[in-house]
Amino acid sequence: MKEFMEKSLTQMCQQLTNVVDDRFAHLKRELSADNSATLETFANKKARLEKPQFKSKGNEQQCNHQLGVLDTVESATTALEHQDIDKAISFLQEGKVAIEARMKLIKLADTSDHGWQTVAEYMTNELADNSDEEKRNDRAEKTAEKKAKKAKASKTSKSRPFQGYPNRIPYRNSMASRRPVFPDHNGPSGNAIGPCYKLSGASMYIALCFALESQHYRSTAVIRLLCSYLERLSSNKHKVLQATC
Repeated sequence: MKEFMEKSLTQMCQQLTNVVDDRFAHLKRELSADNSATLETFANKKARLEKPQFKSKGNEQQCNHQLGVLDTVESATTALEHQDIDKAISFLQEGKVAIEARMKLIKLADTSDHGWQTVAEYMTNELADNSDEEKRNDRAEKTAEKKAKKAKASKTSKSRPFQGYPNRIPYRNSMASRRPVFPDHNGPSGNAIGPCYKLSGASMYIALCFALESQHYRSTAVIRLLCSYLERLSSNKHKVLQATC
């Protein structure tokens, strides 16, 4: 009897040891699979964070949305591999909600005159606004319209060419209309420029400016103006002497 009891106890201990070993082996496989899945998920997410720089803000937003949906699908796949049906269903429902929300924004952009600018305004007030859907859409549309008009006005003002000052006349054109003619000594006596030609101070200054501008009359005109100026000085000196006498 004693021998039978010892044999039975030995068998029970062996069976218990086998059960414990099986449980430890199963747990080890599960931990190994979880670690592998975690490392793979981490590597995938790290690679997604290193996404390229987009030229368009809309393309960047679209890419971020798709990456979020992809993460949800991969999480559901991992849950199915571990036979966690409830968790897989939860991830799939989360992905469905994200896709439906994106489809709603796409429809809003398509029906709006300002496209994704209206969507941006709609998303800005999404958390802070508790009003109904129609009011939020109208407010987003009006805000987008104001910003579009402001941007258009700013762009127009920057691209408009400089018109100058219409009331100002260029120096050469205005002076050319009053440019005096310097005839030769052989011309009519009334128009001749010589020692007897009288010029006031202002007229002499203007004529001297014309002479300096002109390549054709420069040398002769300056000489004649200097002669006229010397004549004026001589005439004034003669008048002073007469008054003194």
